Amino acid sequence: MLAETTTAAKQLIEKSKNILIVFKKEYHPDSLASALALYIWLKKNNKTVTLVCADFIIKNQLKFLPDTEHIQNILTNPQKFIISLDLTTNKVAELSYEVKNNYLEISILPTTGQFNHRDIKTSTSAFGHDLIITLDTHSLDSLGEIFINQTDFFYQTPLINFDHSPLNTNFGQINLLDLRAVATAEIVYNFIFTLDPGGLDENIATCLLTGIMTKTQIFKSINVTPQSLSVASQLINHGAQRQKIVAHLYQSQTLSTLRLWGRMLARLQQDKTLKLVWSVLSQQDFVKSGAEPKDIKQAVDELISSIPGAALILIIYENTAFDHNAKESTTAAELFTSPGHDALSITRVFHPQGNSNAARFTLTNTSLLEAEKIIINEIRRQTN
Repeated sequence: MLAETTTAAKQLIEKSKNILIVFKKEYHPDSLASALALYIWLKKNNKTVTLVCADFIIKNQLKFLPDTEHIQNILTNPQKFIISLDLTTNKVAELSYEVKNNYLEISILPTTGQFNHRDIKTSTSAFGHDLIITLDTHSLDSLGEIFINQTDFFYQTPLINFDHSPLNTNFGQINLLDLRAVATAEIVYNFIFTLDPGGLDENIATCLLTGIMTKTQIFKSINVTPQSLSVASQLINHGAQRQKIVAHLYQSQTLSTLRLWGRMLARLQQDKTLKLVWSVLSQQDFVKSGAEPKDIKQAVDELISSIPGAALILIIYENTAFDHNAKESTTAAELFTSPGHDALSITRVFHPQGNSNAARFTLTNTSLLEAEKIIINEIRRQTN
């Protein structure tokens, strides 16, 4: 991270009065943890801060993190439309409004005489936030409705972009990117420590260690570096609650999730050349494990811990019983990728949903065996 970039970000933060922190809709624990750490630090420095993630729902295992209750799931309009009425020669006796046929009608009764169009002016206020900070977010589109509904705001407001992904599009006015970092939390740590080493308290340190531990599967993944281990050590020295993180993230799996993980392992296949592992789950696997598709991500986390060298993990499963709106039988698939691989790009022929780290899609009227063959062939074609 260049010193001048850090200095520029510091200067921008110092002159800002109302800061918005936002992270991607399909968030990783690192996204949330990094955002919370920066939120706490900025609040300690007497900044007005708003923390937003589109359609945010806190995952159960992350509820131990501090200040999650302050995260909003929508961004209210950051700009007001203002109607000004000249009262120099007349006063208002009565004001009312109503909506007719999708039009807002404002009725103003003067004390005497009448108002006319020359007495009215319209304008827009300044944006409600004067700085945006994004974390662990590779593109503005991945912010979801927060960006889609407020594009002018994002294009006209200074933006600091913290990320470690090679897929990041450098959309910020200031881009604090470090492709060598294993997690965005590592970059946030370096930023805060450079500017305010005394500001690293227990809550901030716990958030940042959570980000690093989740991106490295408790330091079992192949992306672990001496630098990430050094940062983790320093965070523990600052009070990070490592045992608390482990207990909530890795020792709180439900029995159904563990049973589902076992069934994944029983049918696991591997392509060592592509660093691809995959498994196929039938409807009976869900019935016997007591799990649902929403439990797949946690079971995959266990799988990643067991096979740290895997770069692509694919789960294919019968989905008809879970898709109540489907008129035809469906087979679903979820692809999870390590940094440097784009799950959406690899599976784009299937019109997936999700983000670069995890993509989900369905195939209609296709058996598990047929779906497995089609999907594996496509992944091989995209990654060879």
